[in-house]
Amino acid sequence: MLFFLPVALHSQVWQNLRHEIETIIRYETNITDDKIPGFVIGVVIEDSSYFFNFGDQEFITSHHLSENSIFEIGSITNIFTALTLLEVEKKYGISLQDPITNFIIDYQNEDLQKIKLEHLLTHTSGFPIRPNGFGASEMDSRNPFGYYSKDALLDFVKYYATTGPTSYLYSNTNYALLEIILEKVTGESFPASFEKLVKNPLQLSDTGFNYPFHEILPGFDISGTLIKPWTYQSYEGAVGLKSSLADLAKFARYNFEGYNGPLSNTLPELRKMRINTKVTTNTRVGLGWHGVSFKKYFPLIALGGVTGGHSSFIAIVPKTQTAVIILATSPYEMDGLGFLILRMLNNNWKLKKDG
Repeated sequence: MLFFLPVALHSQVWQNLRHEIETIIRYETNITDDKIPGFVIGVVIEDSSYFFNFGDQEFITSHHLSENSIFEIGSITNIFTALTLLEVEKKYGISLQDPITNFIIDYQNEDLQKIKLEHLLTHTSGFPIRPNGFGASEMDSRNPFGYYSKDALLDFVKYYATTGPTSYLYSNTNYALLEIILEKVTGESFPASFEKLVKNPLQLSDTGFNYPFHEILPGFDISGTLIKPWTYQSYEGAVGLKSSLADLAKFARYNFEGYNGPLSNTLPELRKMRINTKVTTNTRVGLGWHGVSFKKYFPLIALGGVTGGHSSFIAIVPKTQTAVIILATSPYEMDGLGFLILRMLNNNWKLKKDG
């Protein structure tokens, strides 16, 4: 009898969570099957993970939608690129205070020397979301990074009229440059460094860059039209990673307070909030992660991502060991739903009174 108790308890918690999530979706969001054919939600509470499928039942069944389905995760890639960089910093002796001109030798603007690796990581470099002239190489608007080369990006940076670091401005260009810098430092491809320094130590078997199209779950653009996954000549370090709900739930647990496994000395460095974004008074940015603080509750870290046919969201309260991950087959952003679920798990951001 005792052998089956944990399974029965897990099942009861799963059912309760499913009911709560369905209620939130029905009454507090505008999510419908025509907007998002299918999506998966992961809830992590301490050392337990609960996975849920939502959407059109025919899509769920025909594509075997599950926690192991592979999605493009868009800008959540930032977190893993930052983690790779911190591991490279240890191994190769570089510093986050190094100017980017240490790695981009042939530059024309001396003000570039003021921009350091940390400015790229925290989106305070002042570089635009996409370089000037980016659209000139765009042969297919549904595949924006498939034709813009790393050489073209470096040419843009070398001549960019910067005056140095600025206040926070989110830009995928920052992490596209970090990808190039990492390749220059290590002498190998960025995906190879990521696999060696992050993927393998953390045993993230579903997470990677080089997936054939047929292994990635079909995605749909905002009009509901089937769209192919993005391909990359550049910007892979900004938005190019693919992963599964199961892997991201595992990664969430690695970011709980008390984790003491591989990379446990590095992961907290990413979570340290360094500057105020000024987007709202309580949002800050770390390395890859963004953070939200509360007056009377524990802070959370979060990030969302969007590609042509997928969207993603992850948010964690490290102190309470709770997390929510959402992966969807549409660019419809899931941040709102994710925060609502995380708030529900955390007693509406209120500390529970003893007794």
